Amino acid sequence: MDKQLSAHEYFIDFFKGYIRNYNKIFSKKYSPSIRELLNDYIELYNDIATSPENQKLKNSLKAQLDVMGFFLKDTVLYKSVLKTNFDMLIKKIQTMNSHTKEKNKCEDNDKHMSSEYFAILKICSSLLKSLDKLNIYEIIISIVSTTTNYKEIDRCTECLINELLYDGYSIRYLQDWFRDVKSIHGDNTSNLIGEFKTLKNLKKNMIFFLRLKMIMKPWI
Repeated sequence: MDKQLSAHEYFIDFFKGYIRNYNKIFSKKYSPSIRELLNDYIELYNDIATSPENQKLKNSLKAQLDVMGFFLKDTVLYKSVLKTNFDMLIKKIQTMNSHTKEKNKCEDNDKHMSSEYFAILKICSSLLKSLDKLNIYEIIISIVSTTTNYKEIDRCTECLINELLYDGYSIRYLQDWFRDVKSIHGDNTSNLIGEFKTLKNLKKNMIFFLRLKMIMKPWI
């Protein structure tokens, strides 16, 4: 069998296993959405801005940097047009982590740390906006369509699921959606995989429908 076709079939089976939670895969392979990580940092930073003396929030912000540093370096989204932005953020996080390990508690160092946290905030905000504008699913599927590396397909599938959940798709919806597109395309793996790119447009239509429904709701 052709290696590319085998890889495509592997992706389809792995995705199906994910949305059906075969062998409790969610509990074994959970990783956060990249946009979720960026958003969490932004929210923590803003919380600290309103409660600057809250040490728990400060500790959470430092811990968030560790989590971000761990997941950002392995995300498949790193291969997108935003590679430079990811590089900038990863470098900043590494610099911050090296500073936090220093035991110098002087006032000048605290000021420097504050400016570094703010710099990371600006990068996170910019990166999050850019990711929201792009079709993340198209980026992921473009990798799936060309790779024959099963480990990379694993990472793509995990990233895809996490971003879909971040966008508000439910597992039940994805199960129904997958069943429908599978019934249309059957064993044509290329066309079936291509359908994943349309999920971005489906999400836009869902949001528009909900807003229209709210606008048209009659007064009681």
